[in-house]
Amino acid sequence: MICLGFLLSLAWFLTNKGSKQWQRHWEVHVDLLEDNFTGPLYKTVYFPTTYSVSKINEIVSIAVFSVWILLALKYLMEQNLLNFSGRPNWFVLVATIGTLALSSAMLLGHGRGRFSERSVVMHARSVGFSEEAADRAKPVNRETTSAG
Repeated sequence: MICLGFLLSLAWFLTNKGSKQWQRHWEVHVDLLEDNFTGPLYKTVYFPTTYSVSKINEIVSIAVFSVWILLALKYLMEQNLLNFSGRPNWFVLVATIGTLALSSAMLLGHGRGRFSERSVVMHARSVGFSEEAADRAKPVNRETTSAG
């Protein structure tokens, strides 16, 4: 359970980091382009300061991740599993090595985005408009009257 909690909380933290990076990426695009198209719609804010949903989520995920690390260390010390002079508990050893391997893969390998050149195939979609469909989409105004 500790290994699963560790991996899931690490994945949650890395997902938060990646999500925030993409948000910042698109915010920069909007900042650069909005004056030419809509005016300073995105740059005009009502509140001078606010809370960042992504940063708070990142802090919570770091806290949960830290708790899983502490639980793992506590378990390993209580079970005397950090002492390698005796016979090892193979289940714990394999789970720990597997957790470290998966964590390394997320941090260093398969969890990273790739920004090299690649071919992309796009498909155009056509949309038609008919007056009949527009009439069906209009809301019906049904006034009810009460006798009284």
